[in-house]
Amino acid sequence: MLSMAKSVVSTIREDLANARDHDPAARGDVENAVVYSGLHAIWMHRVCHVMWKRDWKGAARILAQANRFLTGIEIPPGRDDWAQVFHRSRYGDRDWGDRGDR
Repeated sequence: MLSMAKSVVSTIREDLANARDHDPAARGDVENAVVYSGLHAIWMHRVCHVMWKRDWKGAARILAQANRFLTGIEIPPGRDDWAQVFHRSRYGDRDWGDRGDR
């Protein structure tokens, strides 16, 4: 259990560092964790994906739709290939390509 908690904290730190490194407007980790909807969408997607893999597909879809409603970003819960993530935001369609292109 402790190793899983360390893994989650490590992943969150990595995500925050990635946002800081790739967004010139990013000012600090606390601000990014609170206001960046892209981070929120990715974090919630990870929860949805675990649910999907445990065969809780209905619950995963409902949570993914709540995530889409709250963040404006749609990532299907069964999605595990990050090479090409396509999402629809309420601001229009976007194709992220691979993670290095953002």
